[in-house]
Amino acid sequence: MKKFFKLFGIIALVAIIGFSMAACGGNDDDDDGGNGGNTGGNTGGNTYSLNGVWANSSGWQVTISGSSGVISTVGTPSGALQQDAINKGYTTVGQQHWRNITSSGTSTWSGQINSLQYNTSSPNVVIGIAWHSCTFTLSANGQTLTTKDTDTGGVTTWTRVSTYSLNGVWANSSGWQVTISGSSGVISTVGTPSGALQQDAIDKGYTTVGQQHWRNITSSGTSTWSGQINSLQYKTSSPNVVIGVAWHSCTFTLSANGQTLTVKDTDTGGVTTWTRK
Repeated sequence: MKKFFKLFGIIALVAIIGFSMAACGGNDDDDDGGNGGNTGGNTGGNTYSLNGVWANSSGWQVTISGSSGVISTVGTPSGALQQDAINKGYTTVGQQHWRNITSSGTSTWSGQINSLQYNTSSPNVVIGIAWHSCTFTLSANGQTLTTKDTDTGGVTTWTRVSTYSLNGVWANSSGWQVTISGSSGVISTVGTPSGALQQDAIDKGYTTVGQQHWRNITSSGTSTWSGQINSLQYKTSSPNVVIGVAWHSCTFTLSANGQTLTVKDTDTGGVTTWTRK
């Protein structure tokens, strides 16, 4: 007879990343200025993302992307069976641990977890793996995920890795999207222009898909970053005609649940809000 052993729980979320899309700008007294930018926000529905890194108290970490989660760090084994799975290669970095993760509510998901199999006569010897049904429930602050193996009733708790990553796609309410990778963010979707200046920038090719919109993004705290934003320039005599671009200093502040990023242009004081895609 075979029994199933739950590997080490389930998680999800994201950690979060964020950025502002339309340039934070302002008018100069001389030849150039900047555009005011687009302001986005939560458009309703399930705004939580399960993308990101989650860890348990034994040092295991799983990285979620879309509907799948893979082991990113192998921690301390829970017992002889898990140690045997590590020794035999059933449990490794890069192994899919969760799959088919699907939203079932504002802060709940369903999916499957990869569980170890063993014979009752040799409970410490792994003989294979099987997929069990699971549910995921996220805490109100987005920092703790409780997972339940609905096949066995086993419950596990995971917490968000404290180091947030800004990598990912962020959008505002006007349909603009920026994709962040490392210290740089590029426009991935051009949305509705905020006004005539931004439309002129699109027409002239100053604002295009693939254009770098943020650069030199550097962590300045648990959920804050500094960097620069690409702002449109114009003459005060022709405020709707773009004449170039300039880099302004910016700060980035991520919300507690990692779903909203507020970006402030420290040169002009302009503030924009973005939400995770």
